Amino acid sequence: MNVVIDIETLSLQPNAIILSIGAVADSGETFYTELDWEAQLMAARHVDARTAIWWGKQIEQVPLLGEVFLEDCLLDLNQWLADYDKDKLYIWARGPQFDIVILENAYREFCLEVPWKYKNVRDVRTALHLSTVTDLFKPTRKHHALDDAIADMKNLALRGFTTYDFRA
Repeated sequence: MNVVIDIETLSLQPNAIILSIGAVADSGETFYTELDWEAQLMAARHVDARTAIWWGKQIEQVPLLGEVFLEDCLLDLNQWLADYDKDKLYIWARGPQFDIVILENAYREFCLEVPWKYKNVRDVRTALHLSTVTDLFKPTRKHHALDDAIADMKNLALRGFTTYDFRA
């Protein structure tokens, strides 16, 4: 099973405040949560002034109104992924050194099990770079974790990396 995960953050650091988490599976099932960033700030997760200013310049709706605590969201994500065989679960991210590193840092912060195997993490950018197809699906909304994940899943499917029905 392939799952694409995307996050929006207030920093580029491994302990960044996470604003939202979006994910989509081959099956079309989705996961999306906007998080309580103020609670994360109080817990000393990192915010970068330049990133916060950048978010302030975005015209699209910024995911700053979430009420879900980070630990609860991670537990929900684990539950959402629990139906998949961990040995056959491949997690895709547009730059695993960003999204995956930040998520794994958050899992460690709460002493929670990471729901995927480290060797099953895949890079969307590398896959798209290796493809000869040049037309890319664009997200419906810019900087929206779920829309970004869905666009990446469609692009991976178009190139034969996943079985997601990108025509849907």
